[in-house]
Amino acid sequence: MIFFQGSAIIDKGITAKDLRLARIDTIIGSVCQVFIAICCILIGASLFGQAEILNEDNPSTIIMALHDLFGPWASSLFGFGLFNAGFLAAITISLSSSWTFAEAFNWKHSLITNNKKYMGEYKNSLFTNIWGWMVVGVLTSLIVMLFYETFWT
Repeated sequence: MIFFQGSAIIDKGITAKDLRLARIDTIIGSVCQVFIAICCILIGASLFGQAEILNEDNPSTIIMALHDLFGPWASSLFGFGLFNAGFLAAITISLSSSWTFAEAFNWKHSLITNNKKYMGEYKNSLFTNIWGWMVVGVLTSLIVMLFYETFWT
């Protein structure tokens, strides 16, 4: 998270006058994430000794047990919390890795890969952009299918 935050500040071009708002943004994001994590832990702990179906170590059995014991809201909130944690981790790891890699090669503005002014001859080609958006589409479809399988079947 430290690499992510440092690189995000550099990439956004935040100056000393913007630092106050950047700190507020970081505090709000951190508090929200910790709150969601605490809720997931408390909801999971509420199943201790209550549910008999927890014979597998995967989220779907926990979500089903929550649904059976506490109703659809508890299972939906827990599922949202897990999705939120995974989504945040995926974004943070991807961006911090790309920024770290770009900084290792002394590349500036690492997210602006389609701008010839910054990337020169290394600007993304049309094929790279199409391929990248296809990967995003496939991954998004897989996430939607996973949600469908988890909550509606």
